Amino acid sequence: RKLFDKDISLTQSRIECFNECAFKYYCKYVLGLDEGGAACLRPAEVGTFIHAVLQNFVKQTQGEGGFPIDDSLIDSRCEELIEKYREKVAPREDSTGYIDYMFERLAKSVKLFARSLNGEFSQSAFVPYSFELPVGFSDDLPSEPTPLSNGHSMVVRGIVDRVDVMRQDSSVYIRVVDYKTGSKKFSLSDVMKGHNIQLLLYLFSLCNMPADCSFAKKLAPAGERIVPAGAVYFSARPGDILSDRALSKDETEQFALDAISRTGIVLGEEKIIRAMDREMNGKYAPAYMNAKGALKGTFVKTEEDFAPIKEALDGFLKEV
Repeated sequence: RKLFDKDISLTQSRIECFNECAFKYYCKYVLGLDEGGAACLRPAEVGTFIHAVLQNFVKQTQGEGGFPIDDSLIDSRCEELIEKYREKVAPREDSTGYIDYMFERLAKSVKLFARSLNGEFSQSAFVPYSFELPVGFSDDLPSEPTPLSNGHSMVVRGIVDRVDVMRQDSSVYIRVVDYKTGSKKFSLSDVMKGHNIQLLLYLFSLCNMPADCSFAKKLAPAGERIVPAGAVYFSARPGDILSDRALSKDETEQFALDAISRTGIVLGEEKIIRAMDREMNGKYAPAYMNAKGALKGTFVKTEEDFAPIKEALDGFLKEV
């Protein structure tokens, strides 16, 4: 009670840690205990590297004429961004053979992911609008407080990897995107149990932000209606390639590109899904049209169908 009998501010990772195990939360965030371990290139560090390069690739390309760009420019742009990142963390003059090998290997994956993003934005009506967007840290973009049973309130804050928008019919449709290098995939059943709630918390925060905050004024300067279009994980992780014959280099690359997935939940209106994935075949969106013309995947039929999900998340936050 002495620790938590006050207004609190939590990140998504802290909320999920508490939902997983309250004692783990206490040890990690209250006592400040660290698991420790041997020094190595951990998956989290690889994820940070890939995340940084992809973010800057999209930002730079969008700022210099937009998509599409040709493969040679993708490669040179990625190589330049990789070298800049490497100079900060592992300068070549201090490098080892192992570090050189790891960066060469990661560079191949990054170029592949960049090609996938190039293909997506070449046919998408959604465009990148904001990168590394802080939610709940200031009045520029506040997060809606959640009242707690002890009379205090909790504010969720965090960083949105990327926000994409589409402007249509006096509305601004918002899609939040998170880059993931692990095996995590979106599961609505997990969300409804209080797990992996990060993306939807961000989406609902953006759609319910005060109309007079600076971010809302820039996003919807004429008072346009802000509509949740979706929350998507971009899987920055090469998928498995299965073939019963030897593949050429080009075939291998195409198989690998096709294996890069987007999981999440979207507004199930055809105009919204086609705006993300023109062919509606599931390549660039977590919903698709099957051969019989039925919509499949993970989606809500109407904007109002997001409401029960938000209510469930609000309930989990109050329990914390």
